[in-house]
Amino acid sequence: MKKLVFLVGITLILLARILLININSAEWGDSYRILRASNFVQQFSYPGDEKRPPLFSILLAVRPSSIDAILWGRLVMLGISFLALFVFYKLTQKLLATRSQRFLAVALLALNPVYLYWSLRIYADIPFSLLVLVCFYFFEVWREKLVDEGKASMLYPALMGLICGLSILTRFEGYLLTLATLVGIAVIGRDKGRSNRSNPVRTVLPFITTISIIAIPWLLYRNPLTSS
Repeated sequence: MKKLVFLVGITLILLARILLININSAEWGDSYRILRASNFVQQFSYPGDEKRPPLFSILLAVRPSSIDAILWGRLVMLGISFLALFVFYKLTQKLLATRSQRFLAVALLALNPVYLYWSLRIYADIPFSLLVLVCFYFFEVWREKLVDEGKASMLYPALMGLICGLSILTRFEGYLLTLATLVGIAVIGRDKGRSNRSNPVRTVLPFITTISIIAIPWLLYRNPLTSS
């Protein structure tokens, strides 16, 4: 019975989000510039006056010719919103004990006015939040393996580096996520004593390798420190 109530509740939340997809009559400001950049990407270029990282515009550029750009953007946002809620639920499975607590957490996120507003606009905030949630989930899985099993896996630091690299290409706050994740990877092994402490080479190096592969080409093309 509890499982049925949980599924019904989640379904109602998702249906409410679908019904709100066209609540905005128009897009403007940042949405316009993101869509404009996606048009440039379709021509294999990028606007010289655009300071925003390109990943979200690249995603929007993969658009069927029969679909309007604004509608496509809203559909992409809808899909990303659903995916973010799913990843958030997977994260609650790691952190919360009961199904009712998990449902409440997902409901509070889905119906949060600020989060809901940004998910209804074609902005990079929700795609970035998805990457943050994925990074947190990988971090928690890696931490559990390290603390509970004493296994310093190289896979999850590499995946976190990949996600942090994509976050840098999505929003400038990706640099903060990268710094926080790197610090966490470097020190988490100390939580349960020396026997479970991870080898820095097996943790930090995979992270740095994957994030460099993803982020350095863009930084060489357009360094934010030298951009006007």
